[in-house]
Amino acid sequence: MKRLSTFALVVLCIGVAGCTSMRVATDYDIAYSFVGKKTFALVSPNEHAMESDDLIKARIERAIVRELEAKGMQSVAEGEADLIVSYLSTSEREKDIRTYRNYNDYYGYRTCYRCYDPRWSVFNTTTEVRTVEYIEGVLMIDFIDPETQVLKWRGQTKARFTPREVSRMSPQEKTELVNEAVAIVLSEFPPSGDS
Repeated sequence: MKRLSTFALVVLCIGVAGCTSMRVATDYDIAYSFVGKKTFALVSPNEHAMESDDLIKARIERAIVRELEAKGMQSVAEGEADLIVSYLSTSEREKDIRTYRNYNDYYGYRTCYRCYDPRWSVFNTTTEVRTVEYIEGVLMIDFIDPETQVLKWRGQTKARFTPREVSRMSPQEKTELVNEAVAIVLSEFPPSGDS
């Protein structure tokens, strides 16, 4: 799969439904307590882990800092932080191959994806294969214990969108979507009952 620029990734929630349709998956160390963790240091991701796009990286980082400060946390130097925060964004071009059956229902042709109507199986049917190209982007935010350098919480979301939708967005729209994607992931932090 060809990797696209991070620009395509973080604009995760393009589409009619918007970001509110994005789902968040989280995982964390149940033995680790986030109580009393009030400071964080944001570290940029390894350049080999994600493609470099300074505009997108800056948007993600501003959004993370804003969301964590809204939760009462303070950004400090890495050596003074209760938690280290990192993130990863990736995107890949994917293809979805769909098979449609065209039924002659005496009133014209009807196209149906993933359905089968036995009433028309004996009549004239044709099969049509369509390829739908899309970009699947992933945004992952990690919280790491600074003493052990071990991951303690991860939140991620992913979404599909078309390259055409991305190309039509203004810088303001990209910023709003990045802000919303980060807010959705961090809405699950800290884990329930451990704030």
